[in-house]
Amino acid sequence: MKEKNSAEAKLAHAVVLNVKLHEQANYYKDKLETLLKKHEDLKRKSTKELSAMKTKHNEEFLKMKTELDEARRVNAEFCQAVEPILDNLHVATVGTNTSSFETVVELLQSAPSRLKKIILKSASVACGQTLAVIIPEEIWVQNSQTQGKIEDNRVTL
Repeated sequence: MKEKNSAEAKLAHAVVLNVKLHEQANYYKDKLETLLKKHEDLKRKSTKELSAMKTKHNEEFLKMKTELDEARRVNAEFCQAVEPILDNLHVATVGTNTSSFETVVELLQSAPSRLKKIILKSASVACGQTLAVIIPEEIWVQNSQTQGKIEDNRVTL
């Protein structure tokens, strides 16, 4: 009987342990299901956020690409419009003055000094032409310092 009681006690103890293990297994099973659900929710949320970020960045990229294309178009128009001016200012390099935007900028930066030279030359030519019209081609002036002799002082243009 002792053995029977001992066996019954062991059985009862085993049943209690089995119930506790079963409860613990159910607890961890529920916890696992909760964590899996949270994981799936986070996964869906991150996928949605990633998709929104991709869309936003694609829109920004397309906007920047459009702006770049517009800048390139304006740059090409600018280079095309400035080419005749640069060809006139820099005759030695006609045809290559708009080979790159950097070249255009460099040539345009030198334009004020080149224009100044052209303006001075044009003004000089204009003054000379005006004088040629106003004053006869040859002027004979008596120079009192040369003992009353008439000297030949020509205005040459």
